[in-house]
Amino acid sequence: MVYNNPLANGDDFPVQIEWDRFTLDGSEPAIYVAGNSDGFNQGSSSSTGRDFVILKYKASNGAVWNSAWTQPFRYNGLLSGNDTLAEMAFRHGNCIQSQGEGEGTPSPSSFYSVLYAGGTSLESVTNKNDFTVVQVDPLDPAVFQARSDDSPGHAADTLNSLSSSVSAVVGSEGCQLVGVVAVTGFSSGMGTDTNDFVTRAYSPTISPSTPPIWTSVFDGEDEIWTVGSDQAVCVVATSFAVFVTGESWRVGNQGYDIATLGYDAFGGSILWTTLPGGVDLFNNPTGNAEDRPSDMVVDKASNVYVAGRSYNGTSLDYVAIRYDSGGTRNWVECVGGVPTANDFVLYNGPQNSTDYAAGIRVSLSGGQIDLDGDVFMYGIVTNTGNKYRLTKHVQSTFGCPP
Repeated sequence: MVYNNPLANGDDFPVQIEWDRFTLDGSEPAIYVAGNSDGFNQGSSSSTGRDFVILKYKASNGAVWNSAWTQPFRYNGLLSGNDTLAEMAFRHGNCIQSQGEGEGTPSPSSFYSVLYAGGTSLESVTNKNDFTVVQVDPLDPAVFQARSDDSPGHAADTLNSLSSSVSAVVGSEGCQLVGVVAVTGFSSGMGTDTNDFVTRAYSPTISPSTPPIWTSVFDGEDEIWTVGSDQAVCVVATSFAVFVTGESWRVGNQGYDIATLGYDAFGGSILWTTLPGGVDLFNNPTGNAEDRPSDMVVDKASNVYVAGRSYNGTSLDYVAIRYDSGGTRNWVECVGGVPTANDFVLYNGPQNSTDYAAGIRVSLSGGQIDLDGDVFMYGIVTNTGNKYRLTKHVQSTFGCPP
């Protein structure tokens, strides 16, 4: 499968690939590829800058998924500048029978499937980038809705991550979407000298006329320090919460800490109320310098796992932190068959050089991220040249396996 926009014949590059095993019309599973692509306005023979692009293929043979997807989904912002897609998410399944509606098996008409994408787009009259969220019809990419929002400081914004908790219930009007679409990133110009986290939650149906449900800004300790900033890198939405992690400049440490927060999904209020400001700031005391996240997952008990890199005093290591539903660090790992508690876990490669985790996953049980499942981190390890390495960590909240 090779994609080149023939009108621009420029750069086309992917940022994400996903397998979709569920389809609305009963046809075979699909592969989505999302990325960015140079655009071209055929009518005026002018460039439209970089655009969002999503392609959909048949999983079995790589053919275009259906005739509607012969032309991929493309999004060119209002000002035809560079529009950069960061992440996509799709949700699908059967509508759940809501309370008071009786029992019964959902009919095919109550199946639902939604596709979202988020990124940064040149939209505002101030010629500054805004957060942009699009909802695309999985059957026909020509059918979509987009919404762009400026930051509270009306400055340049960068969207880094999107997550959806959308599901559906059978209500009085049929299959009705519930949950939120959450995005996070950073922006400047909100009364500080540097960037701050900006997180937003949207209702399941994206519309140009429907504003976010809520917007939250996190400003760390960098108000007077032009060398540091706060940049959110990952968001995860669940049925009741929105979790965000990113890097925050700590004045006392003269370096970056991993900042992780939890919000109520529908009101935006802080969840981890026992923590100062509702945020945990992770600093590896051995290195007391650079700690930065790259990925986050949440298990079915609302334990939050954050992975990234941490300075050990001489070099960077993989780092993983686990929080319980109240924001308390509670990593317990099996070491030599013995449950060992710690605030975090590190992995230092064989060369004691630069190692950084790019992602984290927790083993699945019954299609859900499993409580106390094995934790896997993957990333780059310096070992006579950069190598990809997967590490496995056995949790032991309920005891170590024999």
